[in-house]
Amino acid sequence: MKKVKSSSSSSSSSYCQRVSHVSELKYLPPEVWTQIFAILRVKTLVRLRCVCKSWCSIIDDPDFINIHLELCSINVDKNKLLLSVQTFIKRRPRGCVYIMTVRRADTLGKPANIFKNPEYYSLRGNCDGLLLMCRTGLDHCPELTIWNLSCRKSLLLPPCPFPQFYNRLSDYICVFGFASQSKDYKVILITIERYEDPKAMMNFAVYTLSDQRWNVRNNGCGISHDYFKRMFESSPYRKFDCYFQGAAHWFGNDPCGDNGNYRIKHTHLVSLDFSSEKFTFMELPNTCDEQETFWFMFLIGESLAIFSISHVSSNIWVLEQDSGKREWTLWFSGISSKAGFNLFKSHSRENSVVFYYESVDGSRHLRCGTKSYNLADCRVQIHGKSIKCFRELQNYSESLVLHKGYGAEDLPSFP
Repeated sequence: MKKVKSSSSSSSSSYCQRVSHVSELKYLPPEVWTQIFAILRVKTLVRLRCVCKSWCSIIDDPDFINIHLELCSINVDKNKLLLSVQTFIKRRPRGCVYIMTVRRADTLGKPANIFKNPEYYSLRGNCDGLLLMCRTGLDHCPELTIWNLSCRKSLLLPPCPFPQFYNRLSDYICVFGFASQSKDYKVILITIERYEDPKAMMNFAVYTLSDQRWNVRNNGCGISHDYFKRMFESSPYRKFDCYFQGAAHWFGNDPCGDNGNYRIKHTHLVSLDFSSEKFTFMELPNTCDEQETFWFMFLIGESLAIFSISHVSSNIWVLEQDSGKREWTLWFSGISSKAGFNLFKSHSRENSVVFYYESVDGSRHLRCGTKSYNLADCRVQIHGKSIKCFRELQNYSESLVLHKGYGAEDLPSFP
């Protein structure tokens, strides 16, 4: 009996200590909880919102959402990529399933966040964990939707104010990003008809997440009708190459060629600022290489960089800004290999995204699809051999944006 009493007494004491410890944690200052929550994953934070009102108010606070997003962007886990895969299954009437997974840059391993849907989507923009998706098909008009895969939320945008957007004989670009001045997310849509009409005008509209409506802009966007058509002549998907510091960036194209050999040549950087809603232009660095050259745009740390490769050489320039003046600085220069040249040549036709990363041994690589290119020895290595029907990779970071408010609904998914 004494043993039982002693055991019961010790367990009771242990229980009281645990209760006391939980009570102490419960009354930690809000700023301490903010620091703790800021390092947690979105999936965990969504669950913690249900614990108590004080935790919910901390997690739902807009300032906390910004703090969490900033920490996610500089976290060691920033090498995550968004991988979209299209597979074909005969038993489904539509014949395909759209699959999105989050994978690491160095190994293409799949840690989490799987999304499946038996519809066809195209990725039009990616900013702060939010994806701008365009749903297309033969039985309905295109639909623009903003997704957040981290908290499983989606927001269907109202119909576009331009009939040209639904016309297959028209071209359009649709970009998505964050305007730092208004601190708001924007979708910018520009449409134009393909007909050779000198009176043809570009249509320009902006959707803001705070207003949740389209606003037609009649003051233009700082770009001519002719240049708009020429700029996207070699870009079948009408997608920008890189989003960086509140602007969408493209390679500007100029046709060139002799003896009847016509090709598209990148000559300058084209940027669309989300705050001013204007285009700006900047000449690309001269490679001094008359042979066939392919260009890609990507990020190195906090800088915008471009990579060019030909049969002879490969170069990387970094865009630096000093006192409002922008200029290109040569960051890397070396030789190229036949395997590397063929790799980037094949992906240039698909408007693929390139990623830069450093491996454990310090070697520098460029990721292009499921293959990586070693800048030092010019070798090409294959990753993700199990990935089938690969489509594209995009930068990805977790975010709490859209998890509450804006009329967002649960993102539909299928196992």
